[in-house]
Amino acid sequence: MRRQLLSLLAFVAVAPAVAQFPPKPPADPPGTIVIRPKNPPPPTIVPPGSVGKLVVNRGTDPDRPGLIVFRPGGVAPAAYSTALPTPRTDGIPHISIIRPKATNPDTLPMPAENPAPMPGAKPLPQPVPAPADPKPQPDPADPKDGKVLYETWDAAFCRGYKVGYFHVVVREFEKNEKKVIYATKTMKLTVARFGQAVETMSEDTTLETAGGEVIVTKMSQAIGKDQSMTLTGKVTDKGLEVSIEGSIKDTKVIKWPAGVLGVSREAKILQDKKPKPGETVEYLWYEARVNRVVKFTATAKPIEDVIVQPGQKARKLIPVVSEMDTGTDFKLPSVTAYCDPETYQLVKMVSDMPTLGGKLEVYRTTREAALNPPTKRLDIYEAQSVKLDRDMTGIQAKAGAVYKVTLGGEVPVEKAFPSDDRQQVKNIDAKARTLELHVNAVRQPVKADVPAVRPGKEFLPDSFFIDWDDPPTKKHAAAAIAKLPASASDWQKAQAVEKYVRDNMKAAEFSQAMATCSNVAQSLSGDCTEFSVLAAGMCRALDIPSRTAIGVVAIHDRRANQSVLAWHMWFEVWADGRWVALDATLGDGSVGPGHIKIAETSWHEEKSFAPLLPVLMVLGTQPKVTVVKVTDGR
Repeated sequence: MRRQLLSLLAFVAVAPAVAQFPPKPPADPPGTIVIRPKNPPPPTIVPPGSVGKLVVNRGTDPDRPGLIVFRPGGVAPAAYSTALPTPRTDGIPHISIIRPKATNPDTLPMPAENPAPMPGAKPLPQPVPAPADPKPQPDPADPKDGKVLYETWDAAFCRGYKVGYFHVVVREFEKNEKKVIYATKTMKLTVARFGQAVETMSEDTTLETAGGEVIVTKMSQAIGKDQSMTLTGKVTDKGLEVSIEGSIKDTKVIKWPAGVLGVSREAKILQDKKPKPGETVEYLWYEARVNRVVKFTATAKPIEDVIVQPGQKARKLIPVVSEMDTGTDFKLPSVTAYCDPETYQLVKMVSDMPTLGGKLEVYRTTREAALNPPTKRLDIYEAQSVKLDRDMTGIQAKAGAVYKVTLGGEVPVEKAFPSDDRQQVKNIDAKARTLELHVNAVRQPVKADVPAVRPGKEFLPDSFFIDWDDPPTKKHAAAAIAKLPASASDWQKAQAVEKYVRDNMKAAEFSQAMATCSNVAQSLSGDCTEFSVLAAGMCRALDIPSRTAIGVVAIHDRRANQSVLAWHMWFEVWADGRWVALDATLGDGSVGPGHIKIAETSWHEEKSFAPLLPVLMVLGTQPKVTVVKVTDGR
């Protein structure tokens, strides 16, 4: 469980939408972006009078049954891949989001408050058949046929909803007449966003000597449609030689201190050490999702009487609190493992999980109980949104806004948000953990009095996620600027790219985490992360430095009749000596004061989700945000 916190970075990369139900008009207004689900009731379309609002609607899906379709409004389903919508004249973002059917047309489908009970120590009665556990990638010696030394199954719950499982299996086999340990840890988590399943699945594998020394590591995690990120590391005299599978294939050597644990030893570290109350166990683990060796510190606390699950009698268990040092200014929540005080067999693990809206509880159980699918899914929309104290409808058309932010947790206040030409951090009060964000609309780059130095090379070349040097991406880039004059500036080209991506992306599948640019260039499918990496890659194909920005965007939730800040990703380009923001999901030609940035990254030589850590940390503090002032005008 100590590693699933970072596995949840995949959820960070998916941007939500918002709920608002307008009256029925005859057709989509020009410039509307529409998300349509599979086979809902007849459409209710956004009225022209709703300009500047983010709204949710219902409609049919003639485009691709079984998918949610994301296309420009006002374009016929049969022609949306080639035809372009009528350009907006008001310059205000206008998005329609169409939801699945609900019993009450004014109420969104939400999970029940009291879902199926959590499994106990005994197998659940008549469990629903589940697919076999994913097989690990076999070593040439075929270790899958080795002798099973150790195997555990854990079921994961949050707020009473089952969200997935963890499976550890350790096998022993012979290779070159020596005993070798092959250990895997599989994780599968499934939640919902707006009623649609969002799934992340990953597997950590280590090949170890009989004494527990790591020889090879491997991590595979799904990131997009028919795409996964796989990192393989081989321990050498130089360190850990890490290679990544994909269109960008290279190797990077990272430091590998002595004593780094593999899956087999990490799974039983508490049983082996048996720390008494007050004692501490420290160990090192390679976390592939941030591609670095991290240190865990596990401290045993006094024995407690613990009710493992509701309705059960209290048991005397020893809690062991583990904390991970990420090597950054940001800390992940601690994890408490409740163990049998004699054997140190795990019984239950608990950790705060703000990104899911509550505590994640993991119970040791049987295979059948772990694989038994949930009857209801946890919807994480509200957990991943920050409520605002005033209506922010039409904020993207405004000139500026001032937000007061109060942070919880231990995130350094002064490092929580970056400052740039569009966003400034002011009035920091470290003691009260408050700050002000002054966010302005930047509609075009303003040349500096002193020529700025062009950004470093990391904003132009191929990388794993922004792998633009392929024919489809280059073709899209050329098509985007085909009608521009030869004298067009980089800013004009970037705006053309933004509009092209907005007009040609066909589907939004929230089940994706973060597909790569080359993958998106072929599928033209995805949510805000896919929009952003494709746009950034197309700009690089035109020799325009680019990066992605990650943070939150102000939208209005009519279900609660409240504006919120929802997780989002957009992109930035270097034009006229300035970094300037664009958002291909809106295609508005600029970004207003509704976009608040938490982090930006070039993704250069990045083989992990590490750039998303600041977002996970800041929003994990469950910040409170109030709107101090909004300035009119563009």
